[in-house]
Amino acid sequence: FISRSGDDLDVEVGSSVRESAARSPAPRAKPARDLEPHSGSSLAADVGMNRSAARDLMVDRHIRARGVRDPLVLDALATIPREAFVPAELAALAYEDRPRPIEAEQTISQPYIVALMTEALALKPGDNVLEIGTGSGYAAAVLAEIARHVYTMERHAELADLARERLARLGYANVDVRCGDGTLGW
Repeated sequence: FISRSGDDLDVEVGSSVRESAARSPAPRAKPARDLEPHSGSSLAADVGMNRSAARDLMVDRHIRARGVRDPLVLDALATIPREAFVPAELAALAYEDRPRPIEAEQTISQPYIVALMTEALALKPGDNVLEIGTGSGYAAAVLAEIARHVYTMERHAELADLARERLARLGYANVDVRCGDGTLGW
């Protein structure tokens, strides 16, 4: 992570930049993100649970139970339909706590890692975030649930385009996706 507050710059190995905004966050409506419920999640398939319930179970079993306590992070993970960020043939596995393959021979990080990294940022609603490595867009969506604005860089044009489409379809107007070399910054 690279975090900047005022004129100080702290650098750690990671993939996000946090910049505190000097003004209040712009008001934004939270879009409805639940997709059609069905019992396809293997995490809950044995009990016929819909995906919203599977998200809640994932948050309880794999995130909260492993020590993530930030209510903003927990709420974000419970809100976002992770199945929208994986290939359709893997949607039934979206709520397992594992990385999954996505397009361009890349992977979506496991939910716990996304939660842990997001909690480590200690984001506040007025913050702006620079994420390097958009991938499917899932982590950008998690960040966007908390931060005022997310700027995310992806080097694979295919992934940048798909993430941009997914995020727009889910109503994330506070995320800008750019295709480029993230080591060069925004």
